[in-house]
Amino acid sequence: MLNFHGLEFNKEAGGTSSDAAGNLTYGGTNAKGQEVVNINIAAQYAGTSGFMLHEFKHADQYRTGNLGFYVNGAGQQVSTSNSRELEKAANYRGDVYSYPNTTGTYQNYNLQGYGDTPERTRSSEYHKNNATDNGLKYITGGKR
Repeated sequence: MLNFHGLEFNKEAGGTSSDAAGNLTYGGTNAKGQEVVNINIAAQYAGTSGFMLHEFKHADQYRTGNLGFYVNGAGQQVSTSNSRELEKAANYRGDVYSYPNTTGTYQNYNLQGYGDTPERTRSSEYHKNNATDNGLKYITGGKR
């Protein structure tokens, strides 16, 4: 699902102050039993390719199993398996098309506001086990 609306900071759902422009959230299961992922873009950034491409990269990270969602028994997102590595890749994707002259600069990848985000990406198996240990389910588009 692609949504354009105002976004709220949601620390409990794995959000950071960077959610102001966009985020990727778990949307539950649809009537066909398919997992729904929401690509949320703040309305004022609709049509701003850099922010949209950043979130599309996160959607692809979900599809390939590198990014997933921790979900409680009610099917609600509790947190994500996001990492600084995944954020850097998403920043790069957005910047390549929006700011090609500054793509390699330090300012784009120092990730201010991501202090609570793990530095490296862990395996889906790690996240599945961690979710189970905490009474949660781990949802990702990759091999489960």
